[in-house]
Amino acid sequence: MEQLISLDANTLQTFVDRFESILTQDIPLQIAVANYPETPHNLLEILAKVFLFTIHEIN
Repeated sequence: MEQLISLDANTLQTFVDRFESILTQDIPLQIAVANYPETPHNLLEILAKVFLFTIHEIN
């Protein structure tokens, strides 16, 4: 069973300040950040680009 991921404003701020750090995180954490209602739009844009690039590489 997967462990639940807890997010808070401090965790999000870490990713906003150093956005490249989100790219080294596991996919479940990236998805949790993407689904968190308080995630800033600029961080969502970064995640979206990474997911699109990953999908493009697979195809």
